[in-house]
Amino acid sequence: MRWILAAAALLFFPASSLAQGTATETVDFTISVEPVFVMNSSSEEGGNIRLGPVGPGESPASGMAAVSVRSNTGRLYWIVQRLEQNLLNERGSDFTEDPVLFTVTDGANGGHSEVKSPAVLTTQPVVLFASGPEGESDDFRIAYSVSSKKLVPAGTYRARVLIEEEFQ
Repeated sequence: MRWILAAAALLFFPASSLAQGTATETVDFTISVEPVFVMNSSSEEGGNIRLGPVGPGESPASGMAAVSVRSNTGRLYWIVQRLEQNLLNERGSDFTEDPVLFTVTDGANGGHSEVKSPAVLTTQPVVLFASGPEGESDDFRIAYSVSSKKLVPAGTYRARVLIEEEFQ
């Protein structure tokens, strides 16, 4: 019976008169988000780019690498590429007959290619890609190709390509 009387008392008193004895407290609310810059590359061969066979009269051999950049830093960036060393086969012979060429697509989110015409893959760093104006995440592709006009010594020529970021 007491409960019924208390509920009935609430019906007769306005809420403002009940709240007069309450206090308001302010609490700061903060969310901290760490800066992230992650770059991944992949190819049809699971991280390897295989070009070949290469020989006189053969069609140019080609391969593709997909590069994905995830960034929340808001900083402009460039993606740079270089060969770690020249392409060598099992016997240490250098692949010097014809250059490996590459081109780069524009990004899916506003970044742009710095290599729209075929360029030679070398050990010197080359800027491939520039981010959009807000340094946003983006995706682009690098297409590689090689052909040979001469008979090249047989073997599998290998090298690593380093793809790195630089911030403006």
